[in-house]
Amino acid sequence: MQVFIRDEALTYQEERLGVTYLVFHDSDLVGFVTVSMTCLSLADLREGEKVEGVRVPYPALLLGRLAVDKRLRGKGIGTLLCKFAIGLAVEISNTIGCRYVALHTLPDRAGFYTQEPLNFVESSLERPDRKKLLYRRITEKPSRG
Repeated sequence: MQVFIRDEALTYQEERLGVTYLVFHDSDLVGFVTVSMTCLSLADLREGEKVEGVRVPYPALLLGRLAVDKRLRGKGIGTLLCKFAIGLAVEISNTIGCRYVALHTLPDRAGFYTQEPLNFVESSLERPDRKKLLYRRITEKPSRG
């Protein structure tokens, strides 16, 4: 956790590659999340997610890096960081297009994101690096009628 913060996070921010939000308890760093923008292709999305007639990539906030201090895992901090990113996506969607929050994770960590309360879904697309592409819509599907 400290290596990314010390060696890379500032460069990401200066180069506009990602913004890292730090979470402290008193003066101790307990976690962080790095976000940037990405898009999901039509192939990334499950059938029920596609908008009829829309053939362009779907904009998403990318949850790029997320870490919680090992001593504090299992206390809900990671979930709160994800909810923060979802809230950030909702907020920016009022000024720019953003439909999803997306992330890439190792297969053994996917369950953290796909279970309640986060409810990310796995893309049906197979990735060559074996990581899973997960995404979550930031709003409910609009009713038509």
